[in-house]
Amino acid sequence: MYLTATQAGSLLQLICESVPAQFAVSTPTETKRGTLFLTFRKPESGPDVRCRALVVTLPVGPNADDLVAATEAANADDIDDYPRDSAGVEWTIERETTPPEPTSPSEVTAITFTCTPDTESGDTTFNAGRGFTLILSSIPVNRAVGAARLTITETTAIGTGDVPAPTFSTTMTANPAYPLSNIAQDASSEFRTQGTPPMASSVTLSLGSVQPVTGYYVITGTAGGANLTGTPVLESSTNGVIGSWQPRTFNSSHSVNNHTLPTPVEARYLRLRLSTRPTGMFGMRLFSVTTTTAPWADRPIDLPAVEKASNEFYFRNFSCQKPRVAHGTATALQWEGTPRNTEYYLSWDDQGPKKLTPPQVSGLHTEPTHQLTHTTTFVLDAQTRNAANQTVHHYLSTTVTVENPDITAKTLEVTDKLEVDATFTADGRTKQTTAQTTTFDGNVTIN
Repeated sequence: MYLTATQAGSLLQLICESVPAQFAVSTPTETKRGTLFLTFRKPESGPDVRCRALVVTLPVGPNADDLVAATEAANADDIDDYPRDSAGVEWTIERETTPPEPTSPSEVTAITFTCTPDTESGDTTFNAGRGFTLILSSIPVNRAVGAARLTITETTAIGTGDVPAPTFSTTMTANPAYPLSNIAQDASSEFRTQGTPPMASSVTLSLGSVQPVTGYYVITGTAGGANLTGTPVLESSTNGVIGSWQPRTFNSSHSVNNHTLPTPVEARYLRLRLSTRPTGMFGMRLFSVTTTTAPWADRPIDLPAVEKASNEFYFRNFSCQKPRVAHGTATALQWEGTPRNTEYYLSWDDQGPKKLTPPQVSGLHTEPTHQLTHTTTFVLDAQTRNAANQTVHHYLSTTVTVENPDITAKTLEVTDKLEVDATFTADGRTKQTTAQTTTFDGNVTIN
């Protein structure tokens, strides 16, 4: 079974797969176990998401809204945890019970798994196609039928806000022989080349990850003029590879360019590239970018509850509320059956099978019939699956008798007497036929 989290306040998407699809509750003689695959990704159309931690808490105890058993024979210590990252990033998983140091398994009310990326910065970026899966296996399910809700939290952020000039990732990408120098000798201002670079030289600003750029502020250090030499072009790219750069609004005749974008542009890199041969030094006095940001915060992820059902199968007492009805009258069928992991199909006459959708609750199920005009036998097929995932059929039937029914027959043979409201009588013993006030259409032969 797949459960998808609603994305109300979270930045990441979460899909939870449970194996088996429906968790079965344990019994006094057998501990039932299950596995959860919790996969985190960024929304397909959204910006990259930075993540410092993912925290998953399972409720422990004997109640219907608990998931994990809390006995000496089966408890939270039995659970195995495995991280799986599509980008190959290593993760550390720390587990802690509530309370932290219980004296017995029955005291535990929750177990928490905290996942953190093993990176130098302490965070990792979820970009397109990136996924992280936390696998929790050998979960001992408690004995109470019900729905258990997990508590899940992400520590995430989007963007870095204003990205200043000191975060330049390169000197001159086309010509490293012309490095940038910080004229002001500080970490915040003017950068220029140490000589006159050739055409196509560029200065690149890295945002660290793909972010929705909403504006940029550039003060160039070159001579201006649309037709003059040394004219720079502003471009952006999501990955920095050849062919990915897109031109952005930039007026090379102005030394100051301050733009606010009506629609954010996805970008990881911005660069100034010389489109003509320069006549002097090339550089910038200031280069900064504004991105839409979500600051670091612990954000809850709302995942639907994990269902726990009884492993018992039952199917019995298939009958009708009115076993005898008048012509043209409907009734209702009823039965007792397993509400989960069972599909029901109803057949009658030459109709069916019709799939039924009874409520997924224990107790008596009902299904209305159509208006009946003849005595009808209904067959109910309860379908389950065995350990080999093969369909197993279980059949019950019931018959509803209709008073004064319609009769359709290809051949009718009467061995005694056929009488229709004293108007037409055919007696097979006396060989006499009596017709009173009867009209015959077509050819009639009487011997």
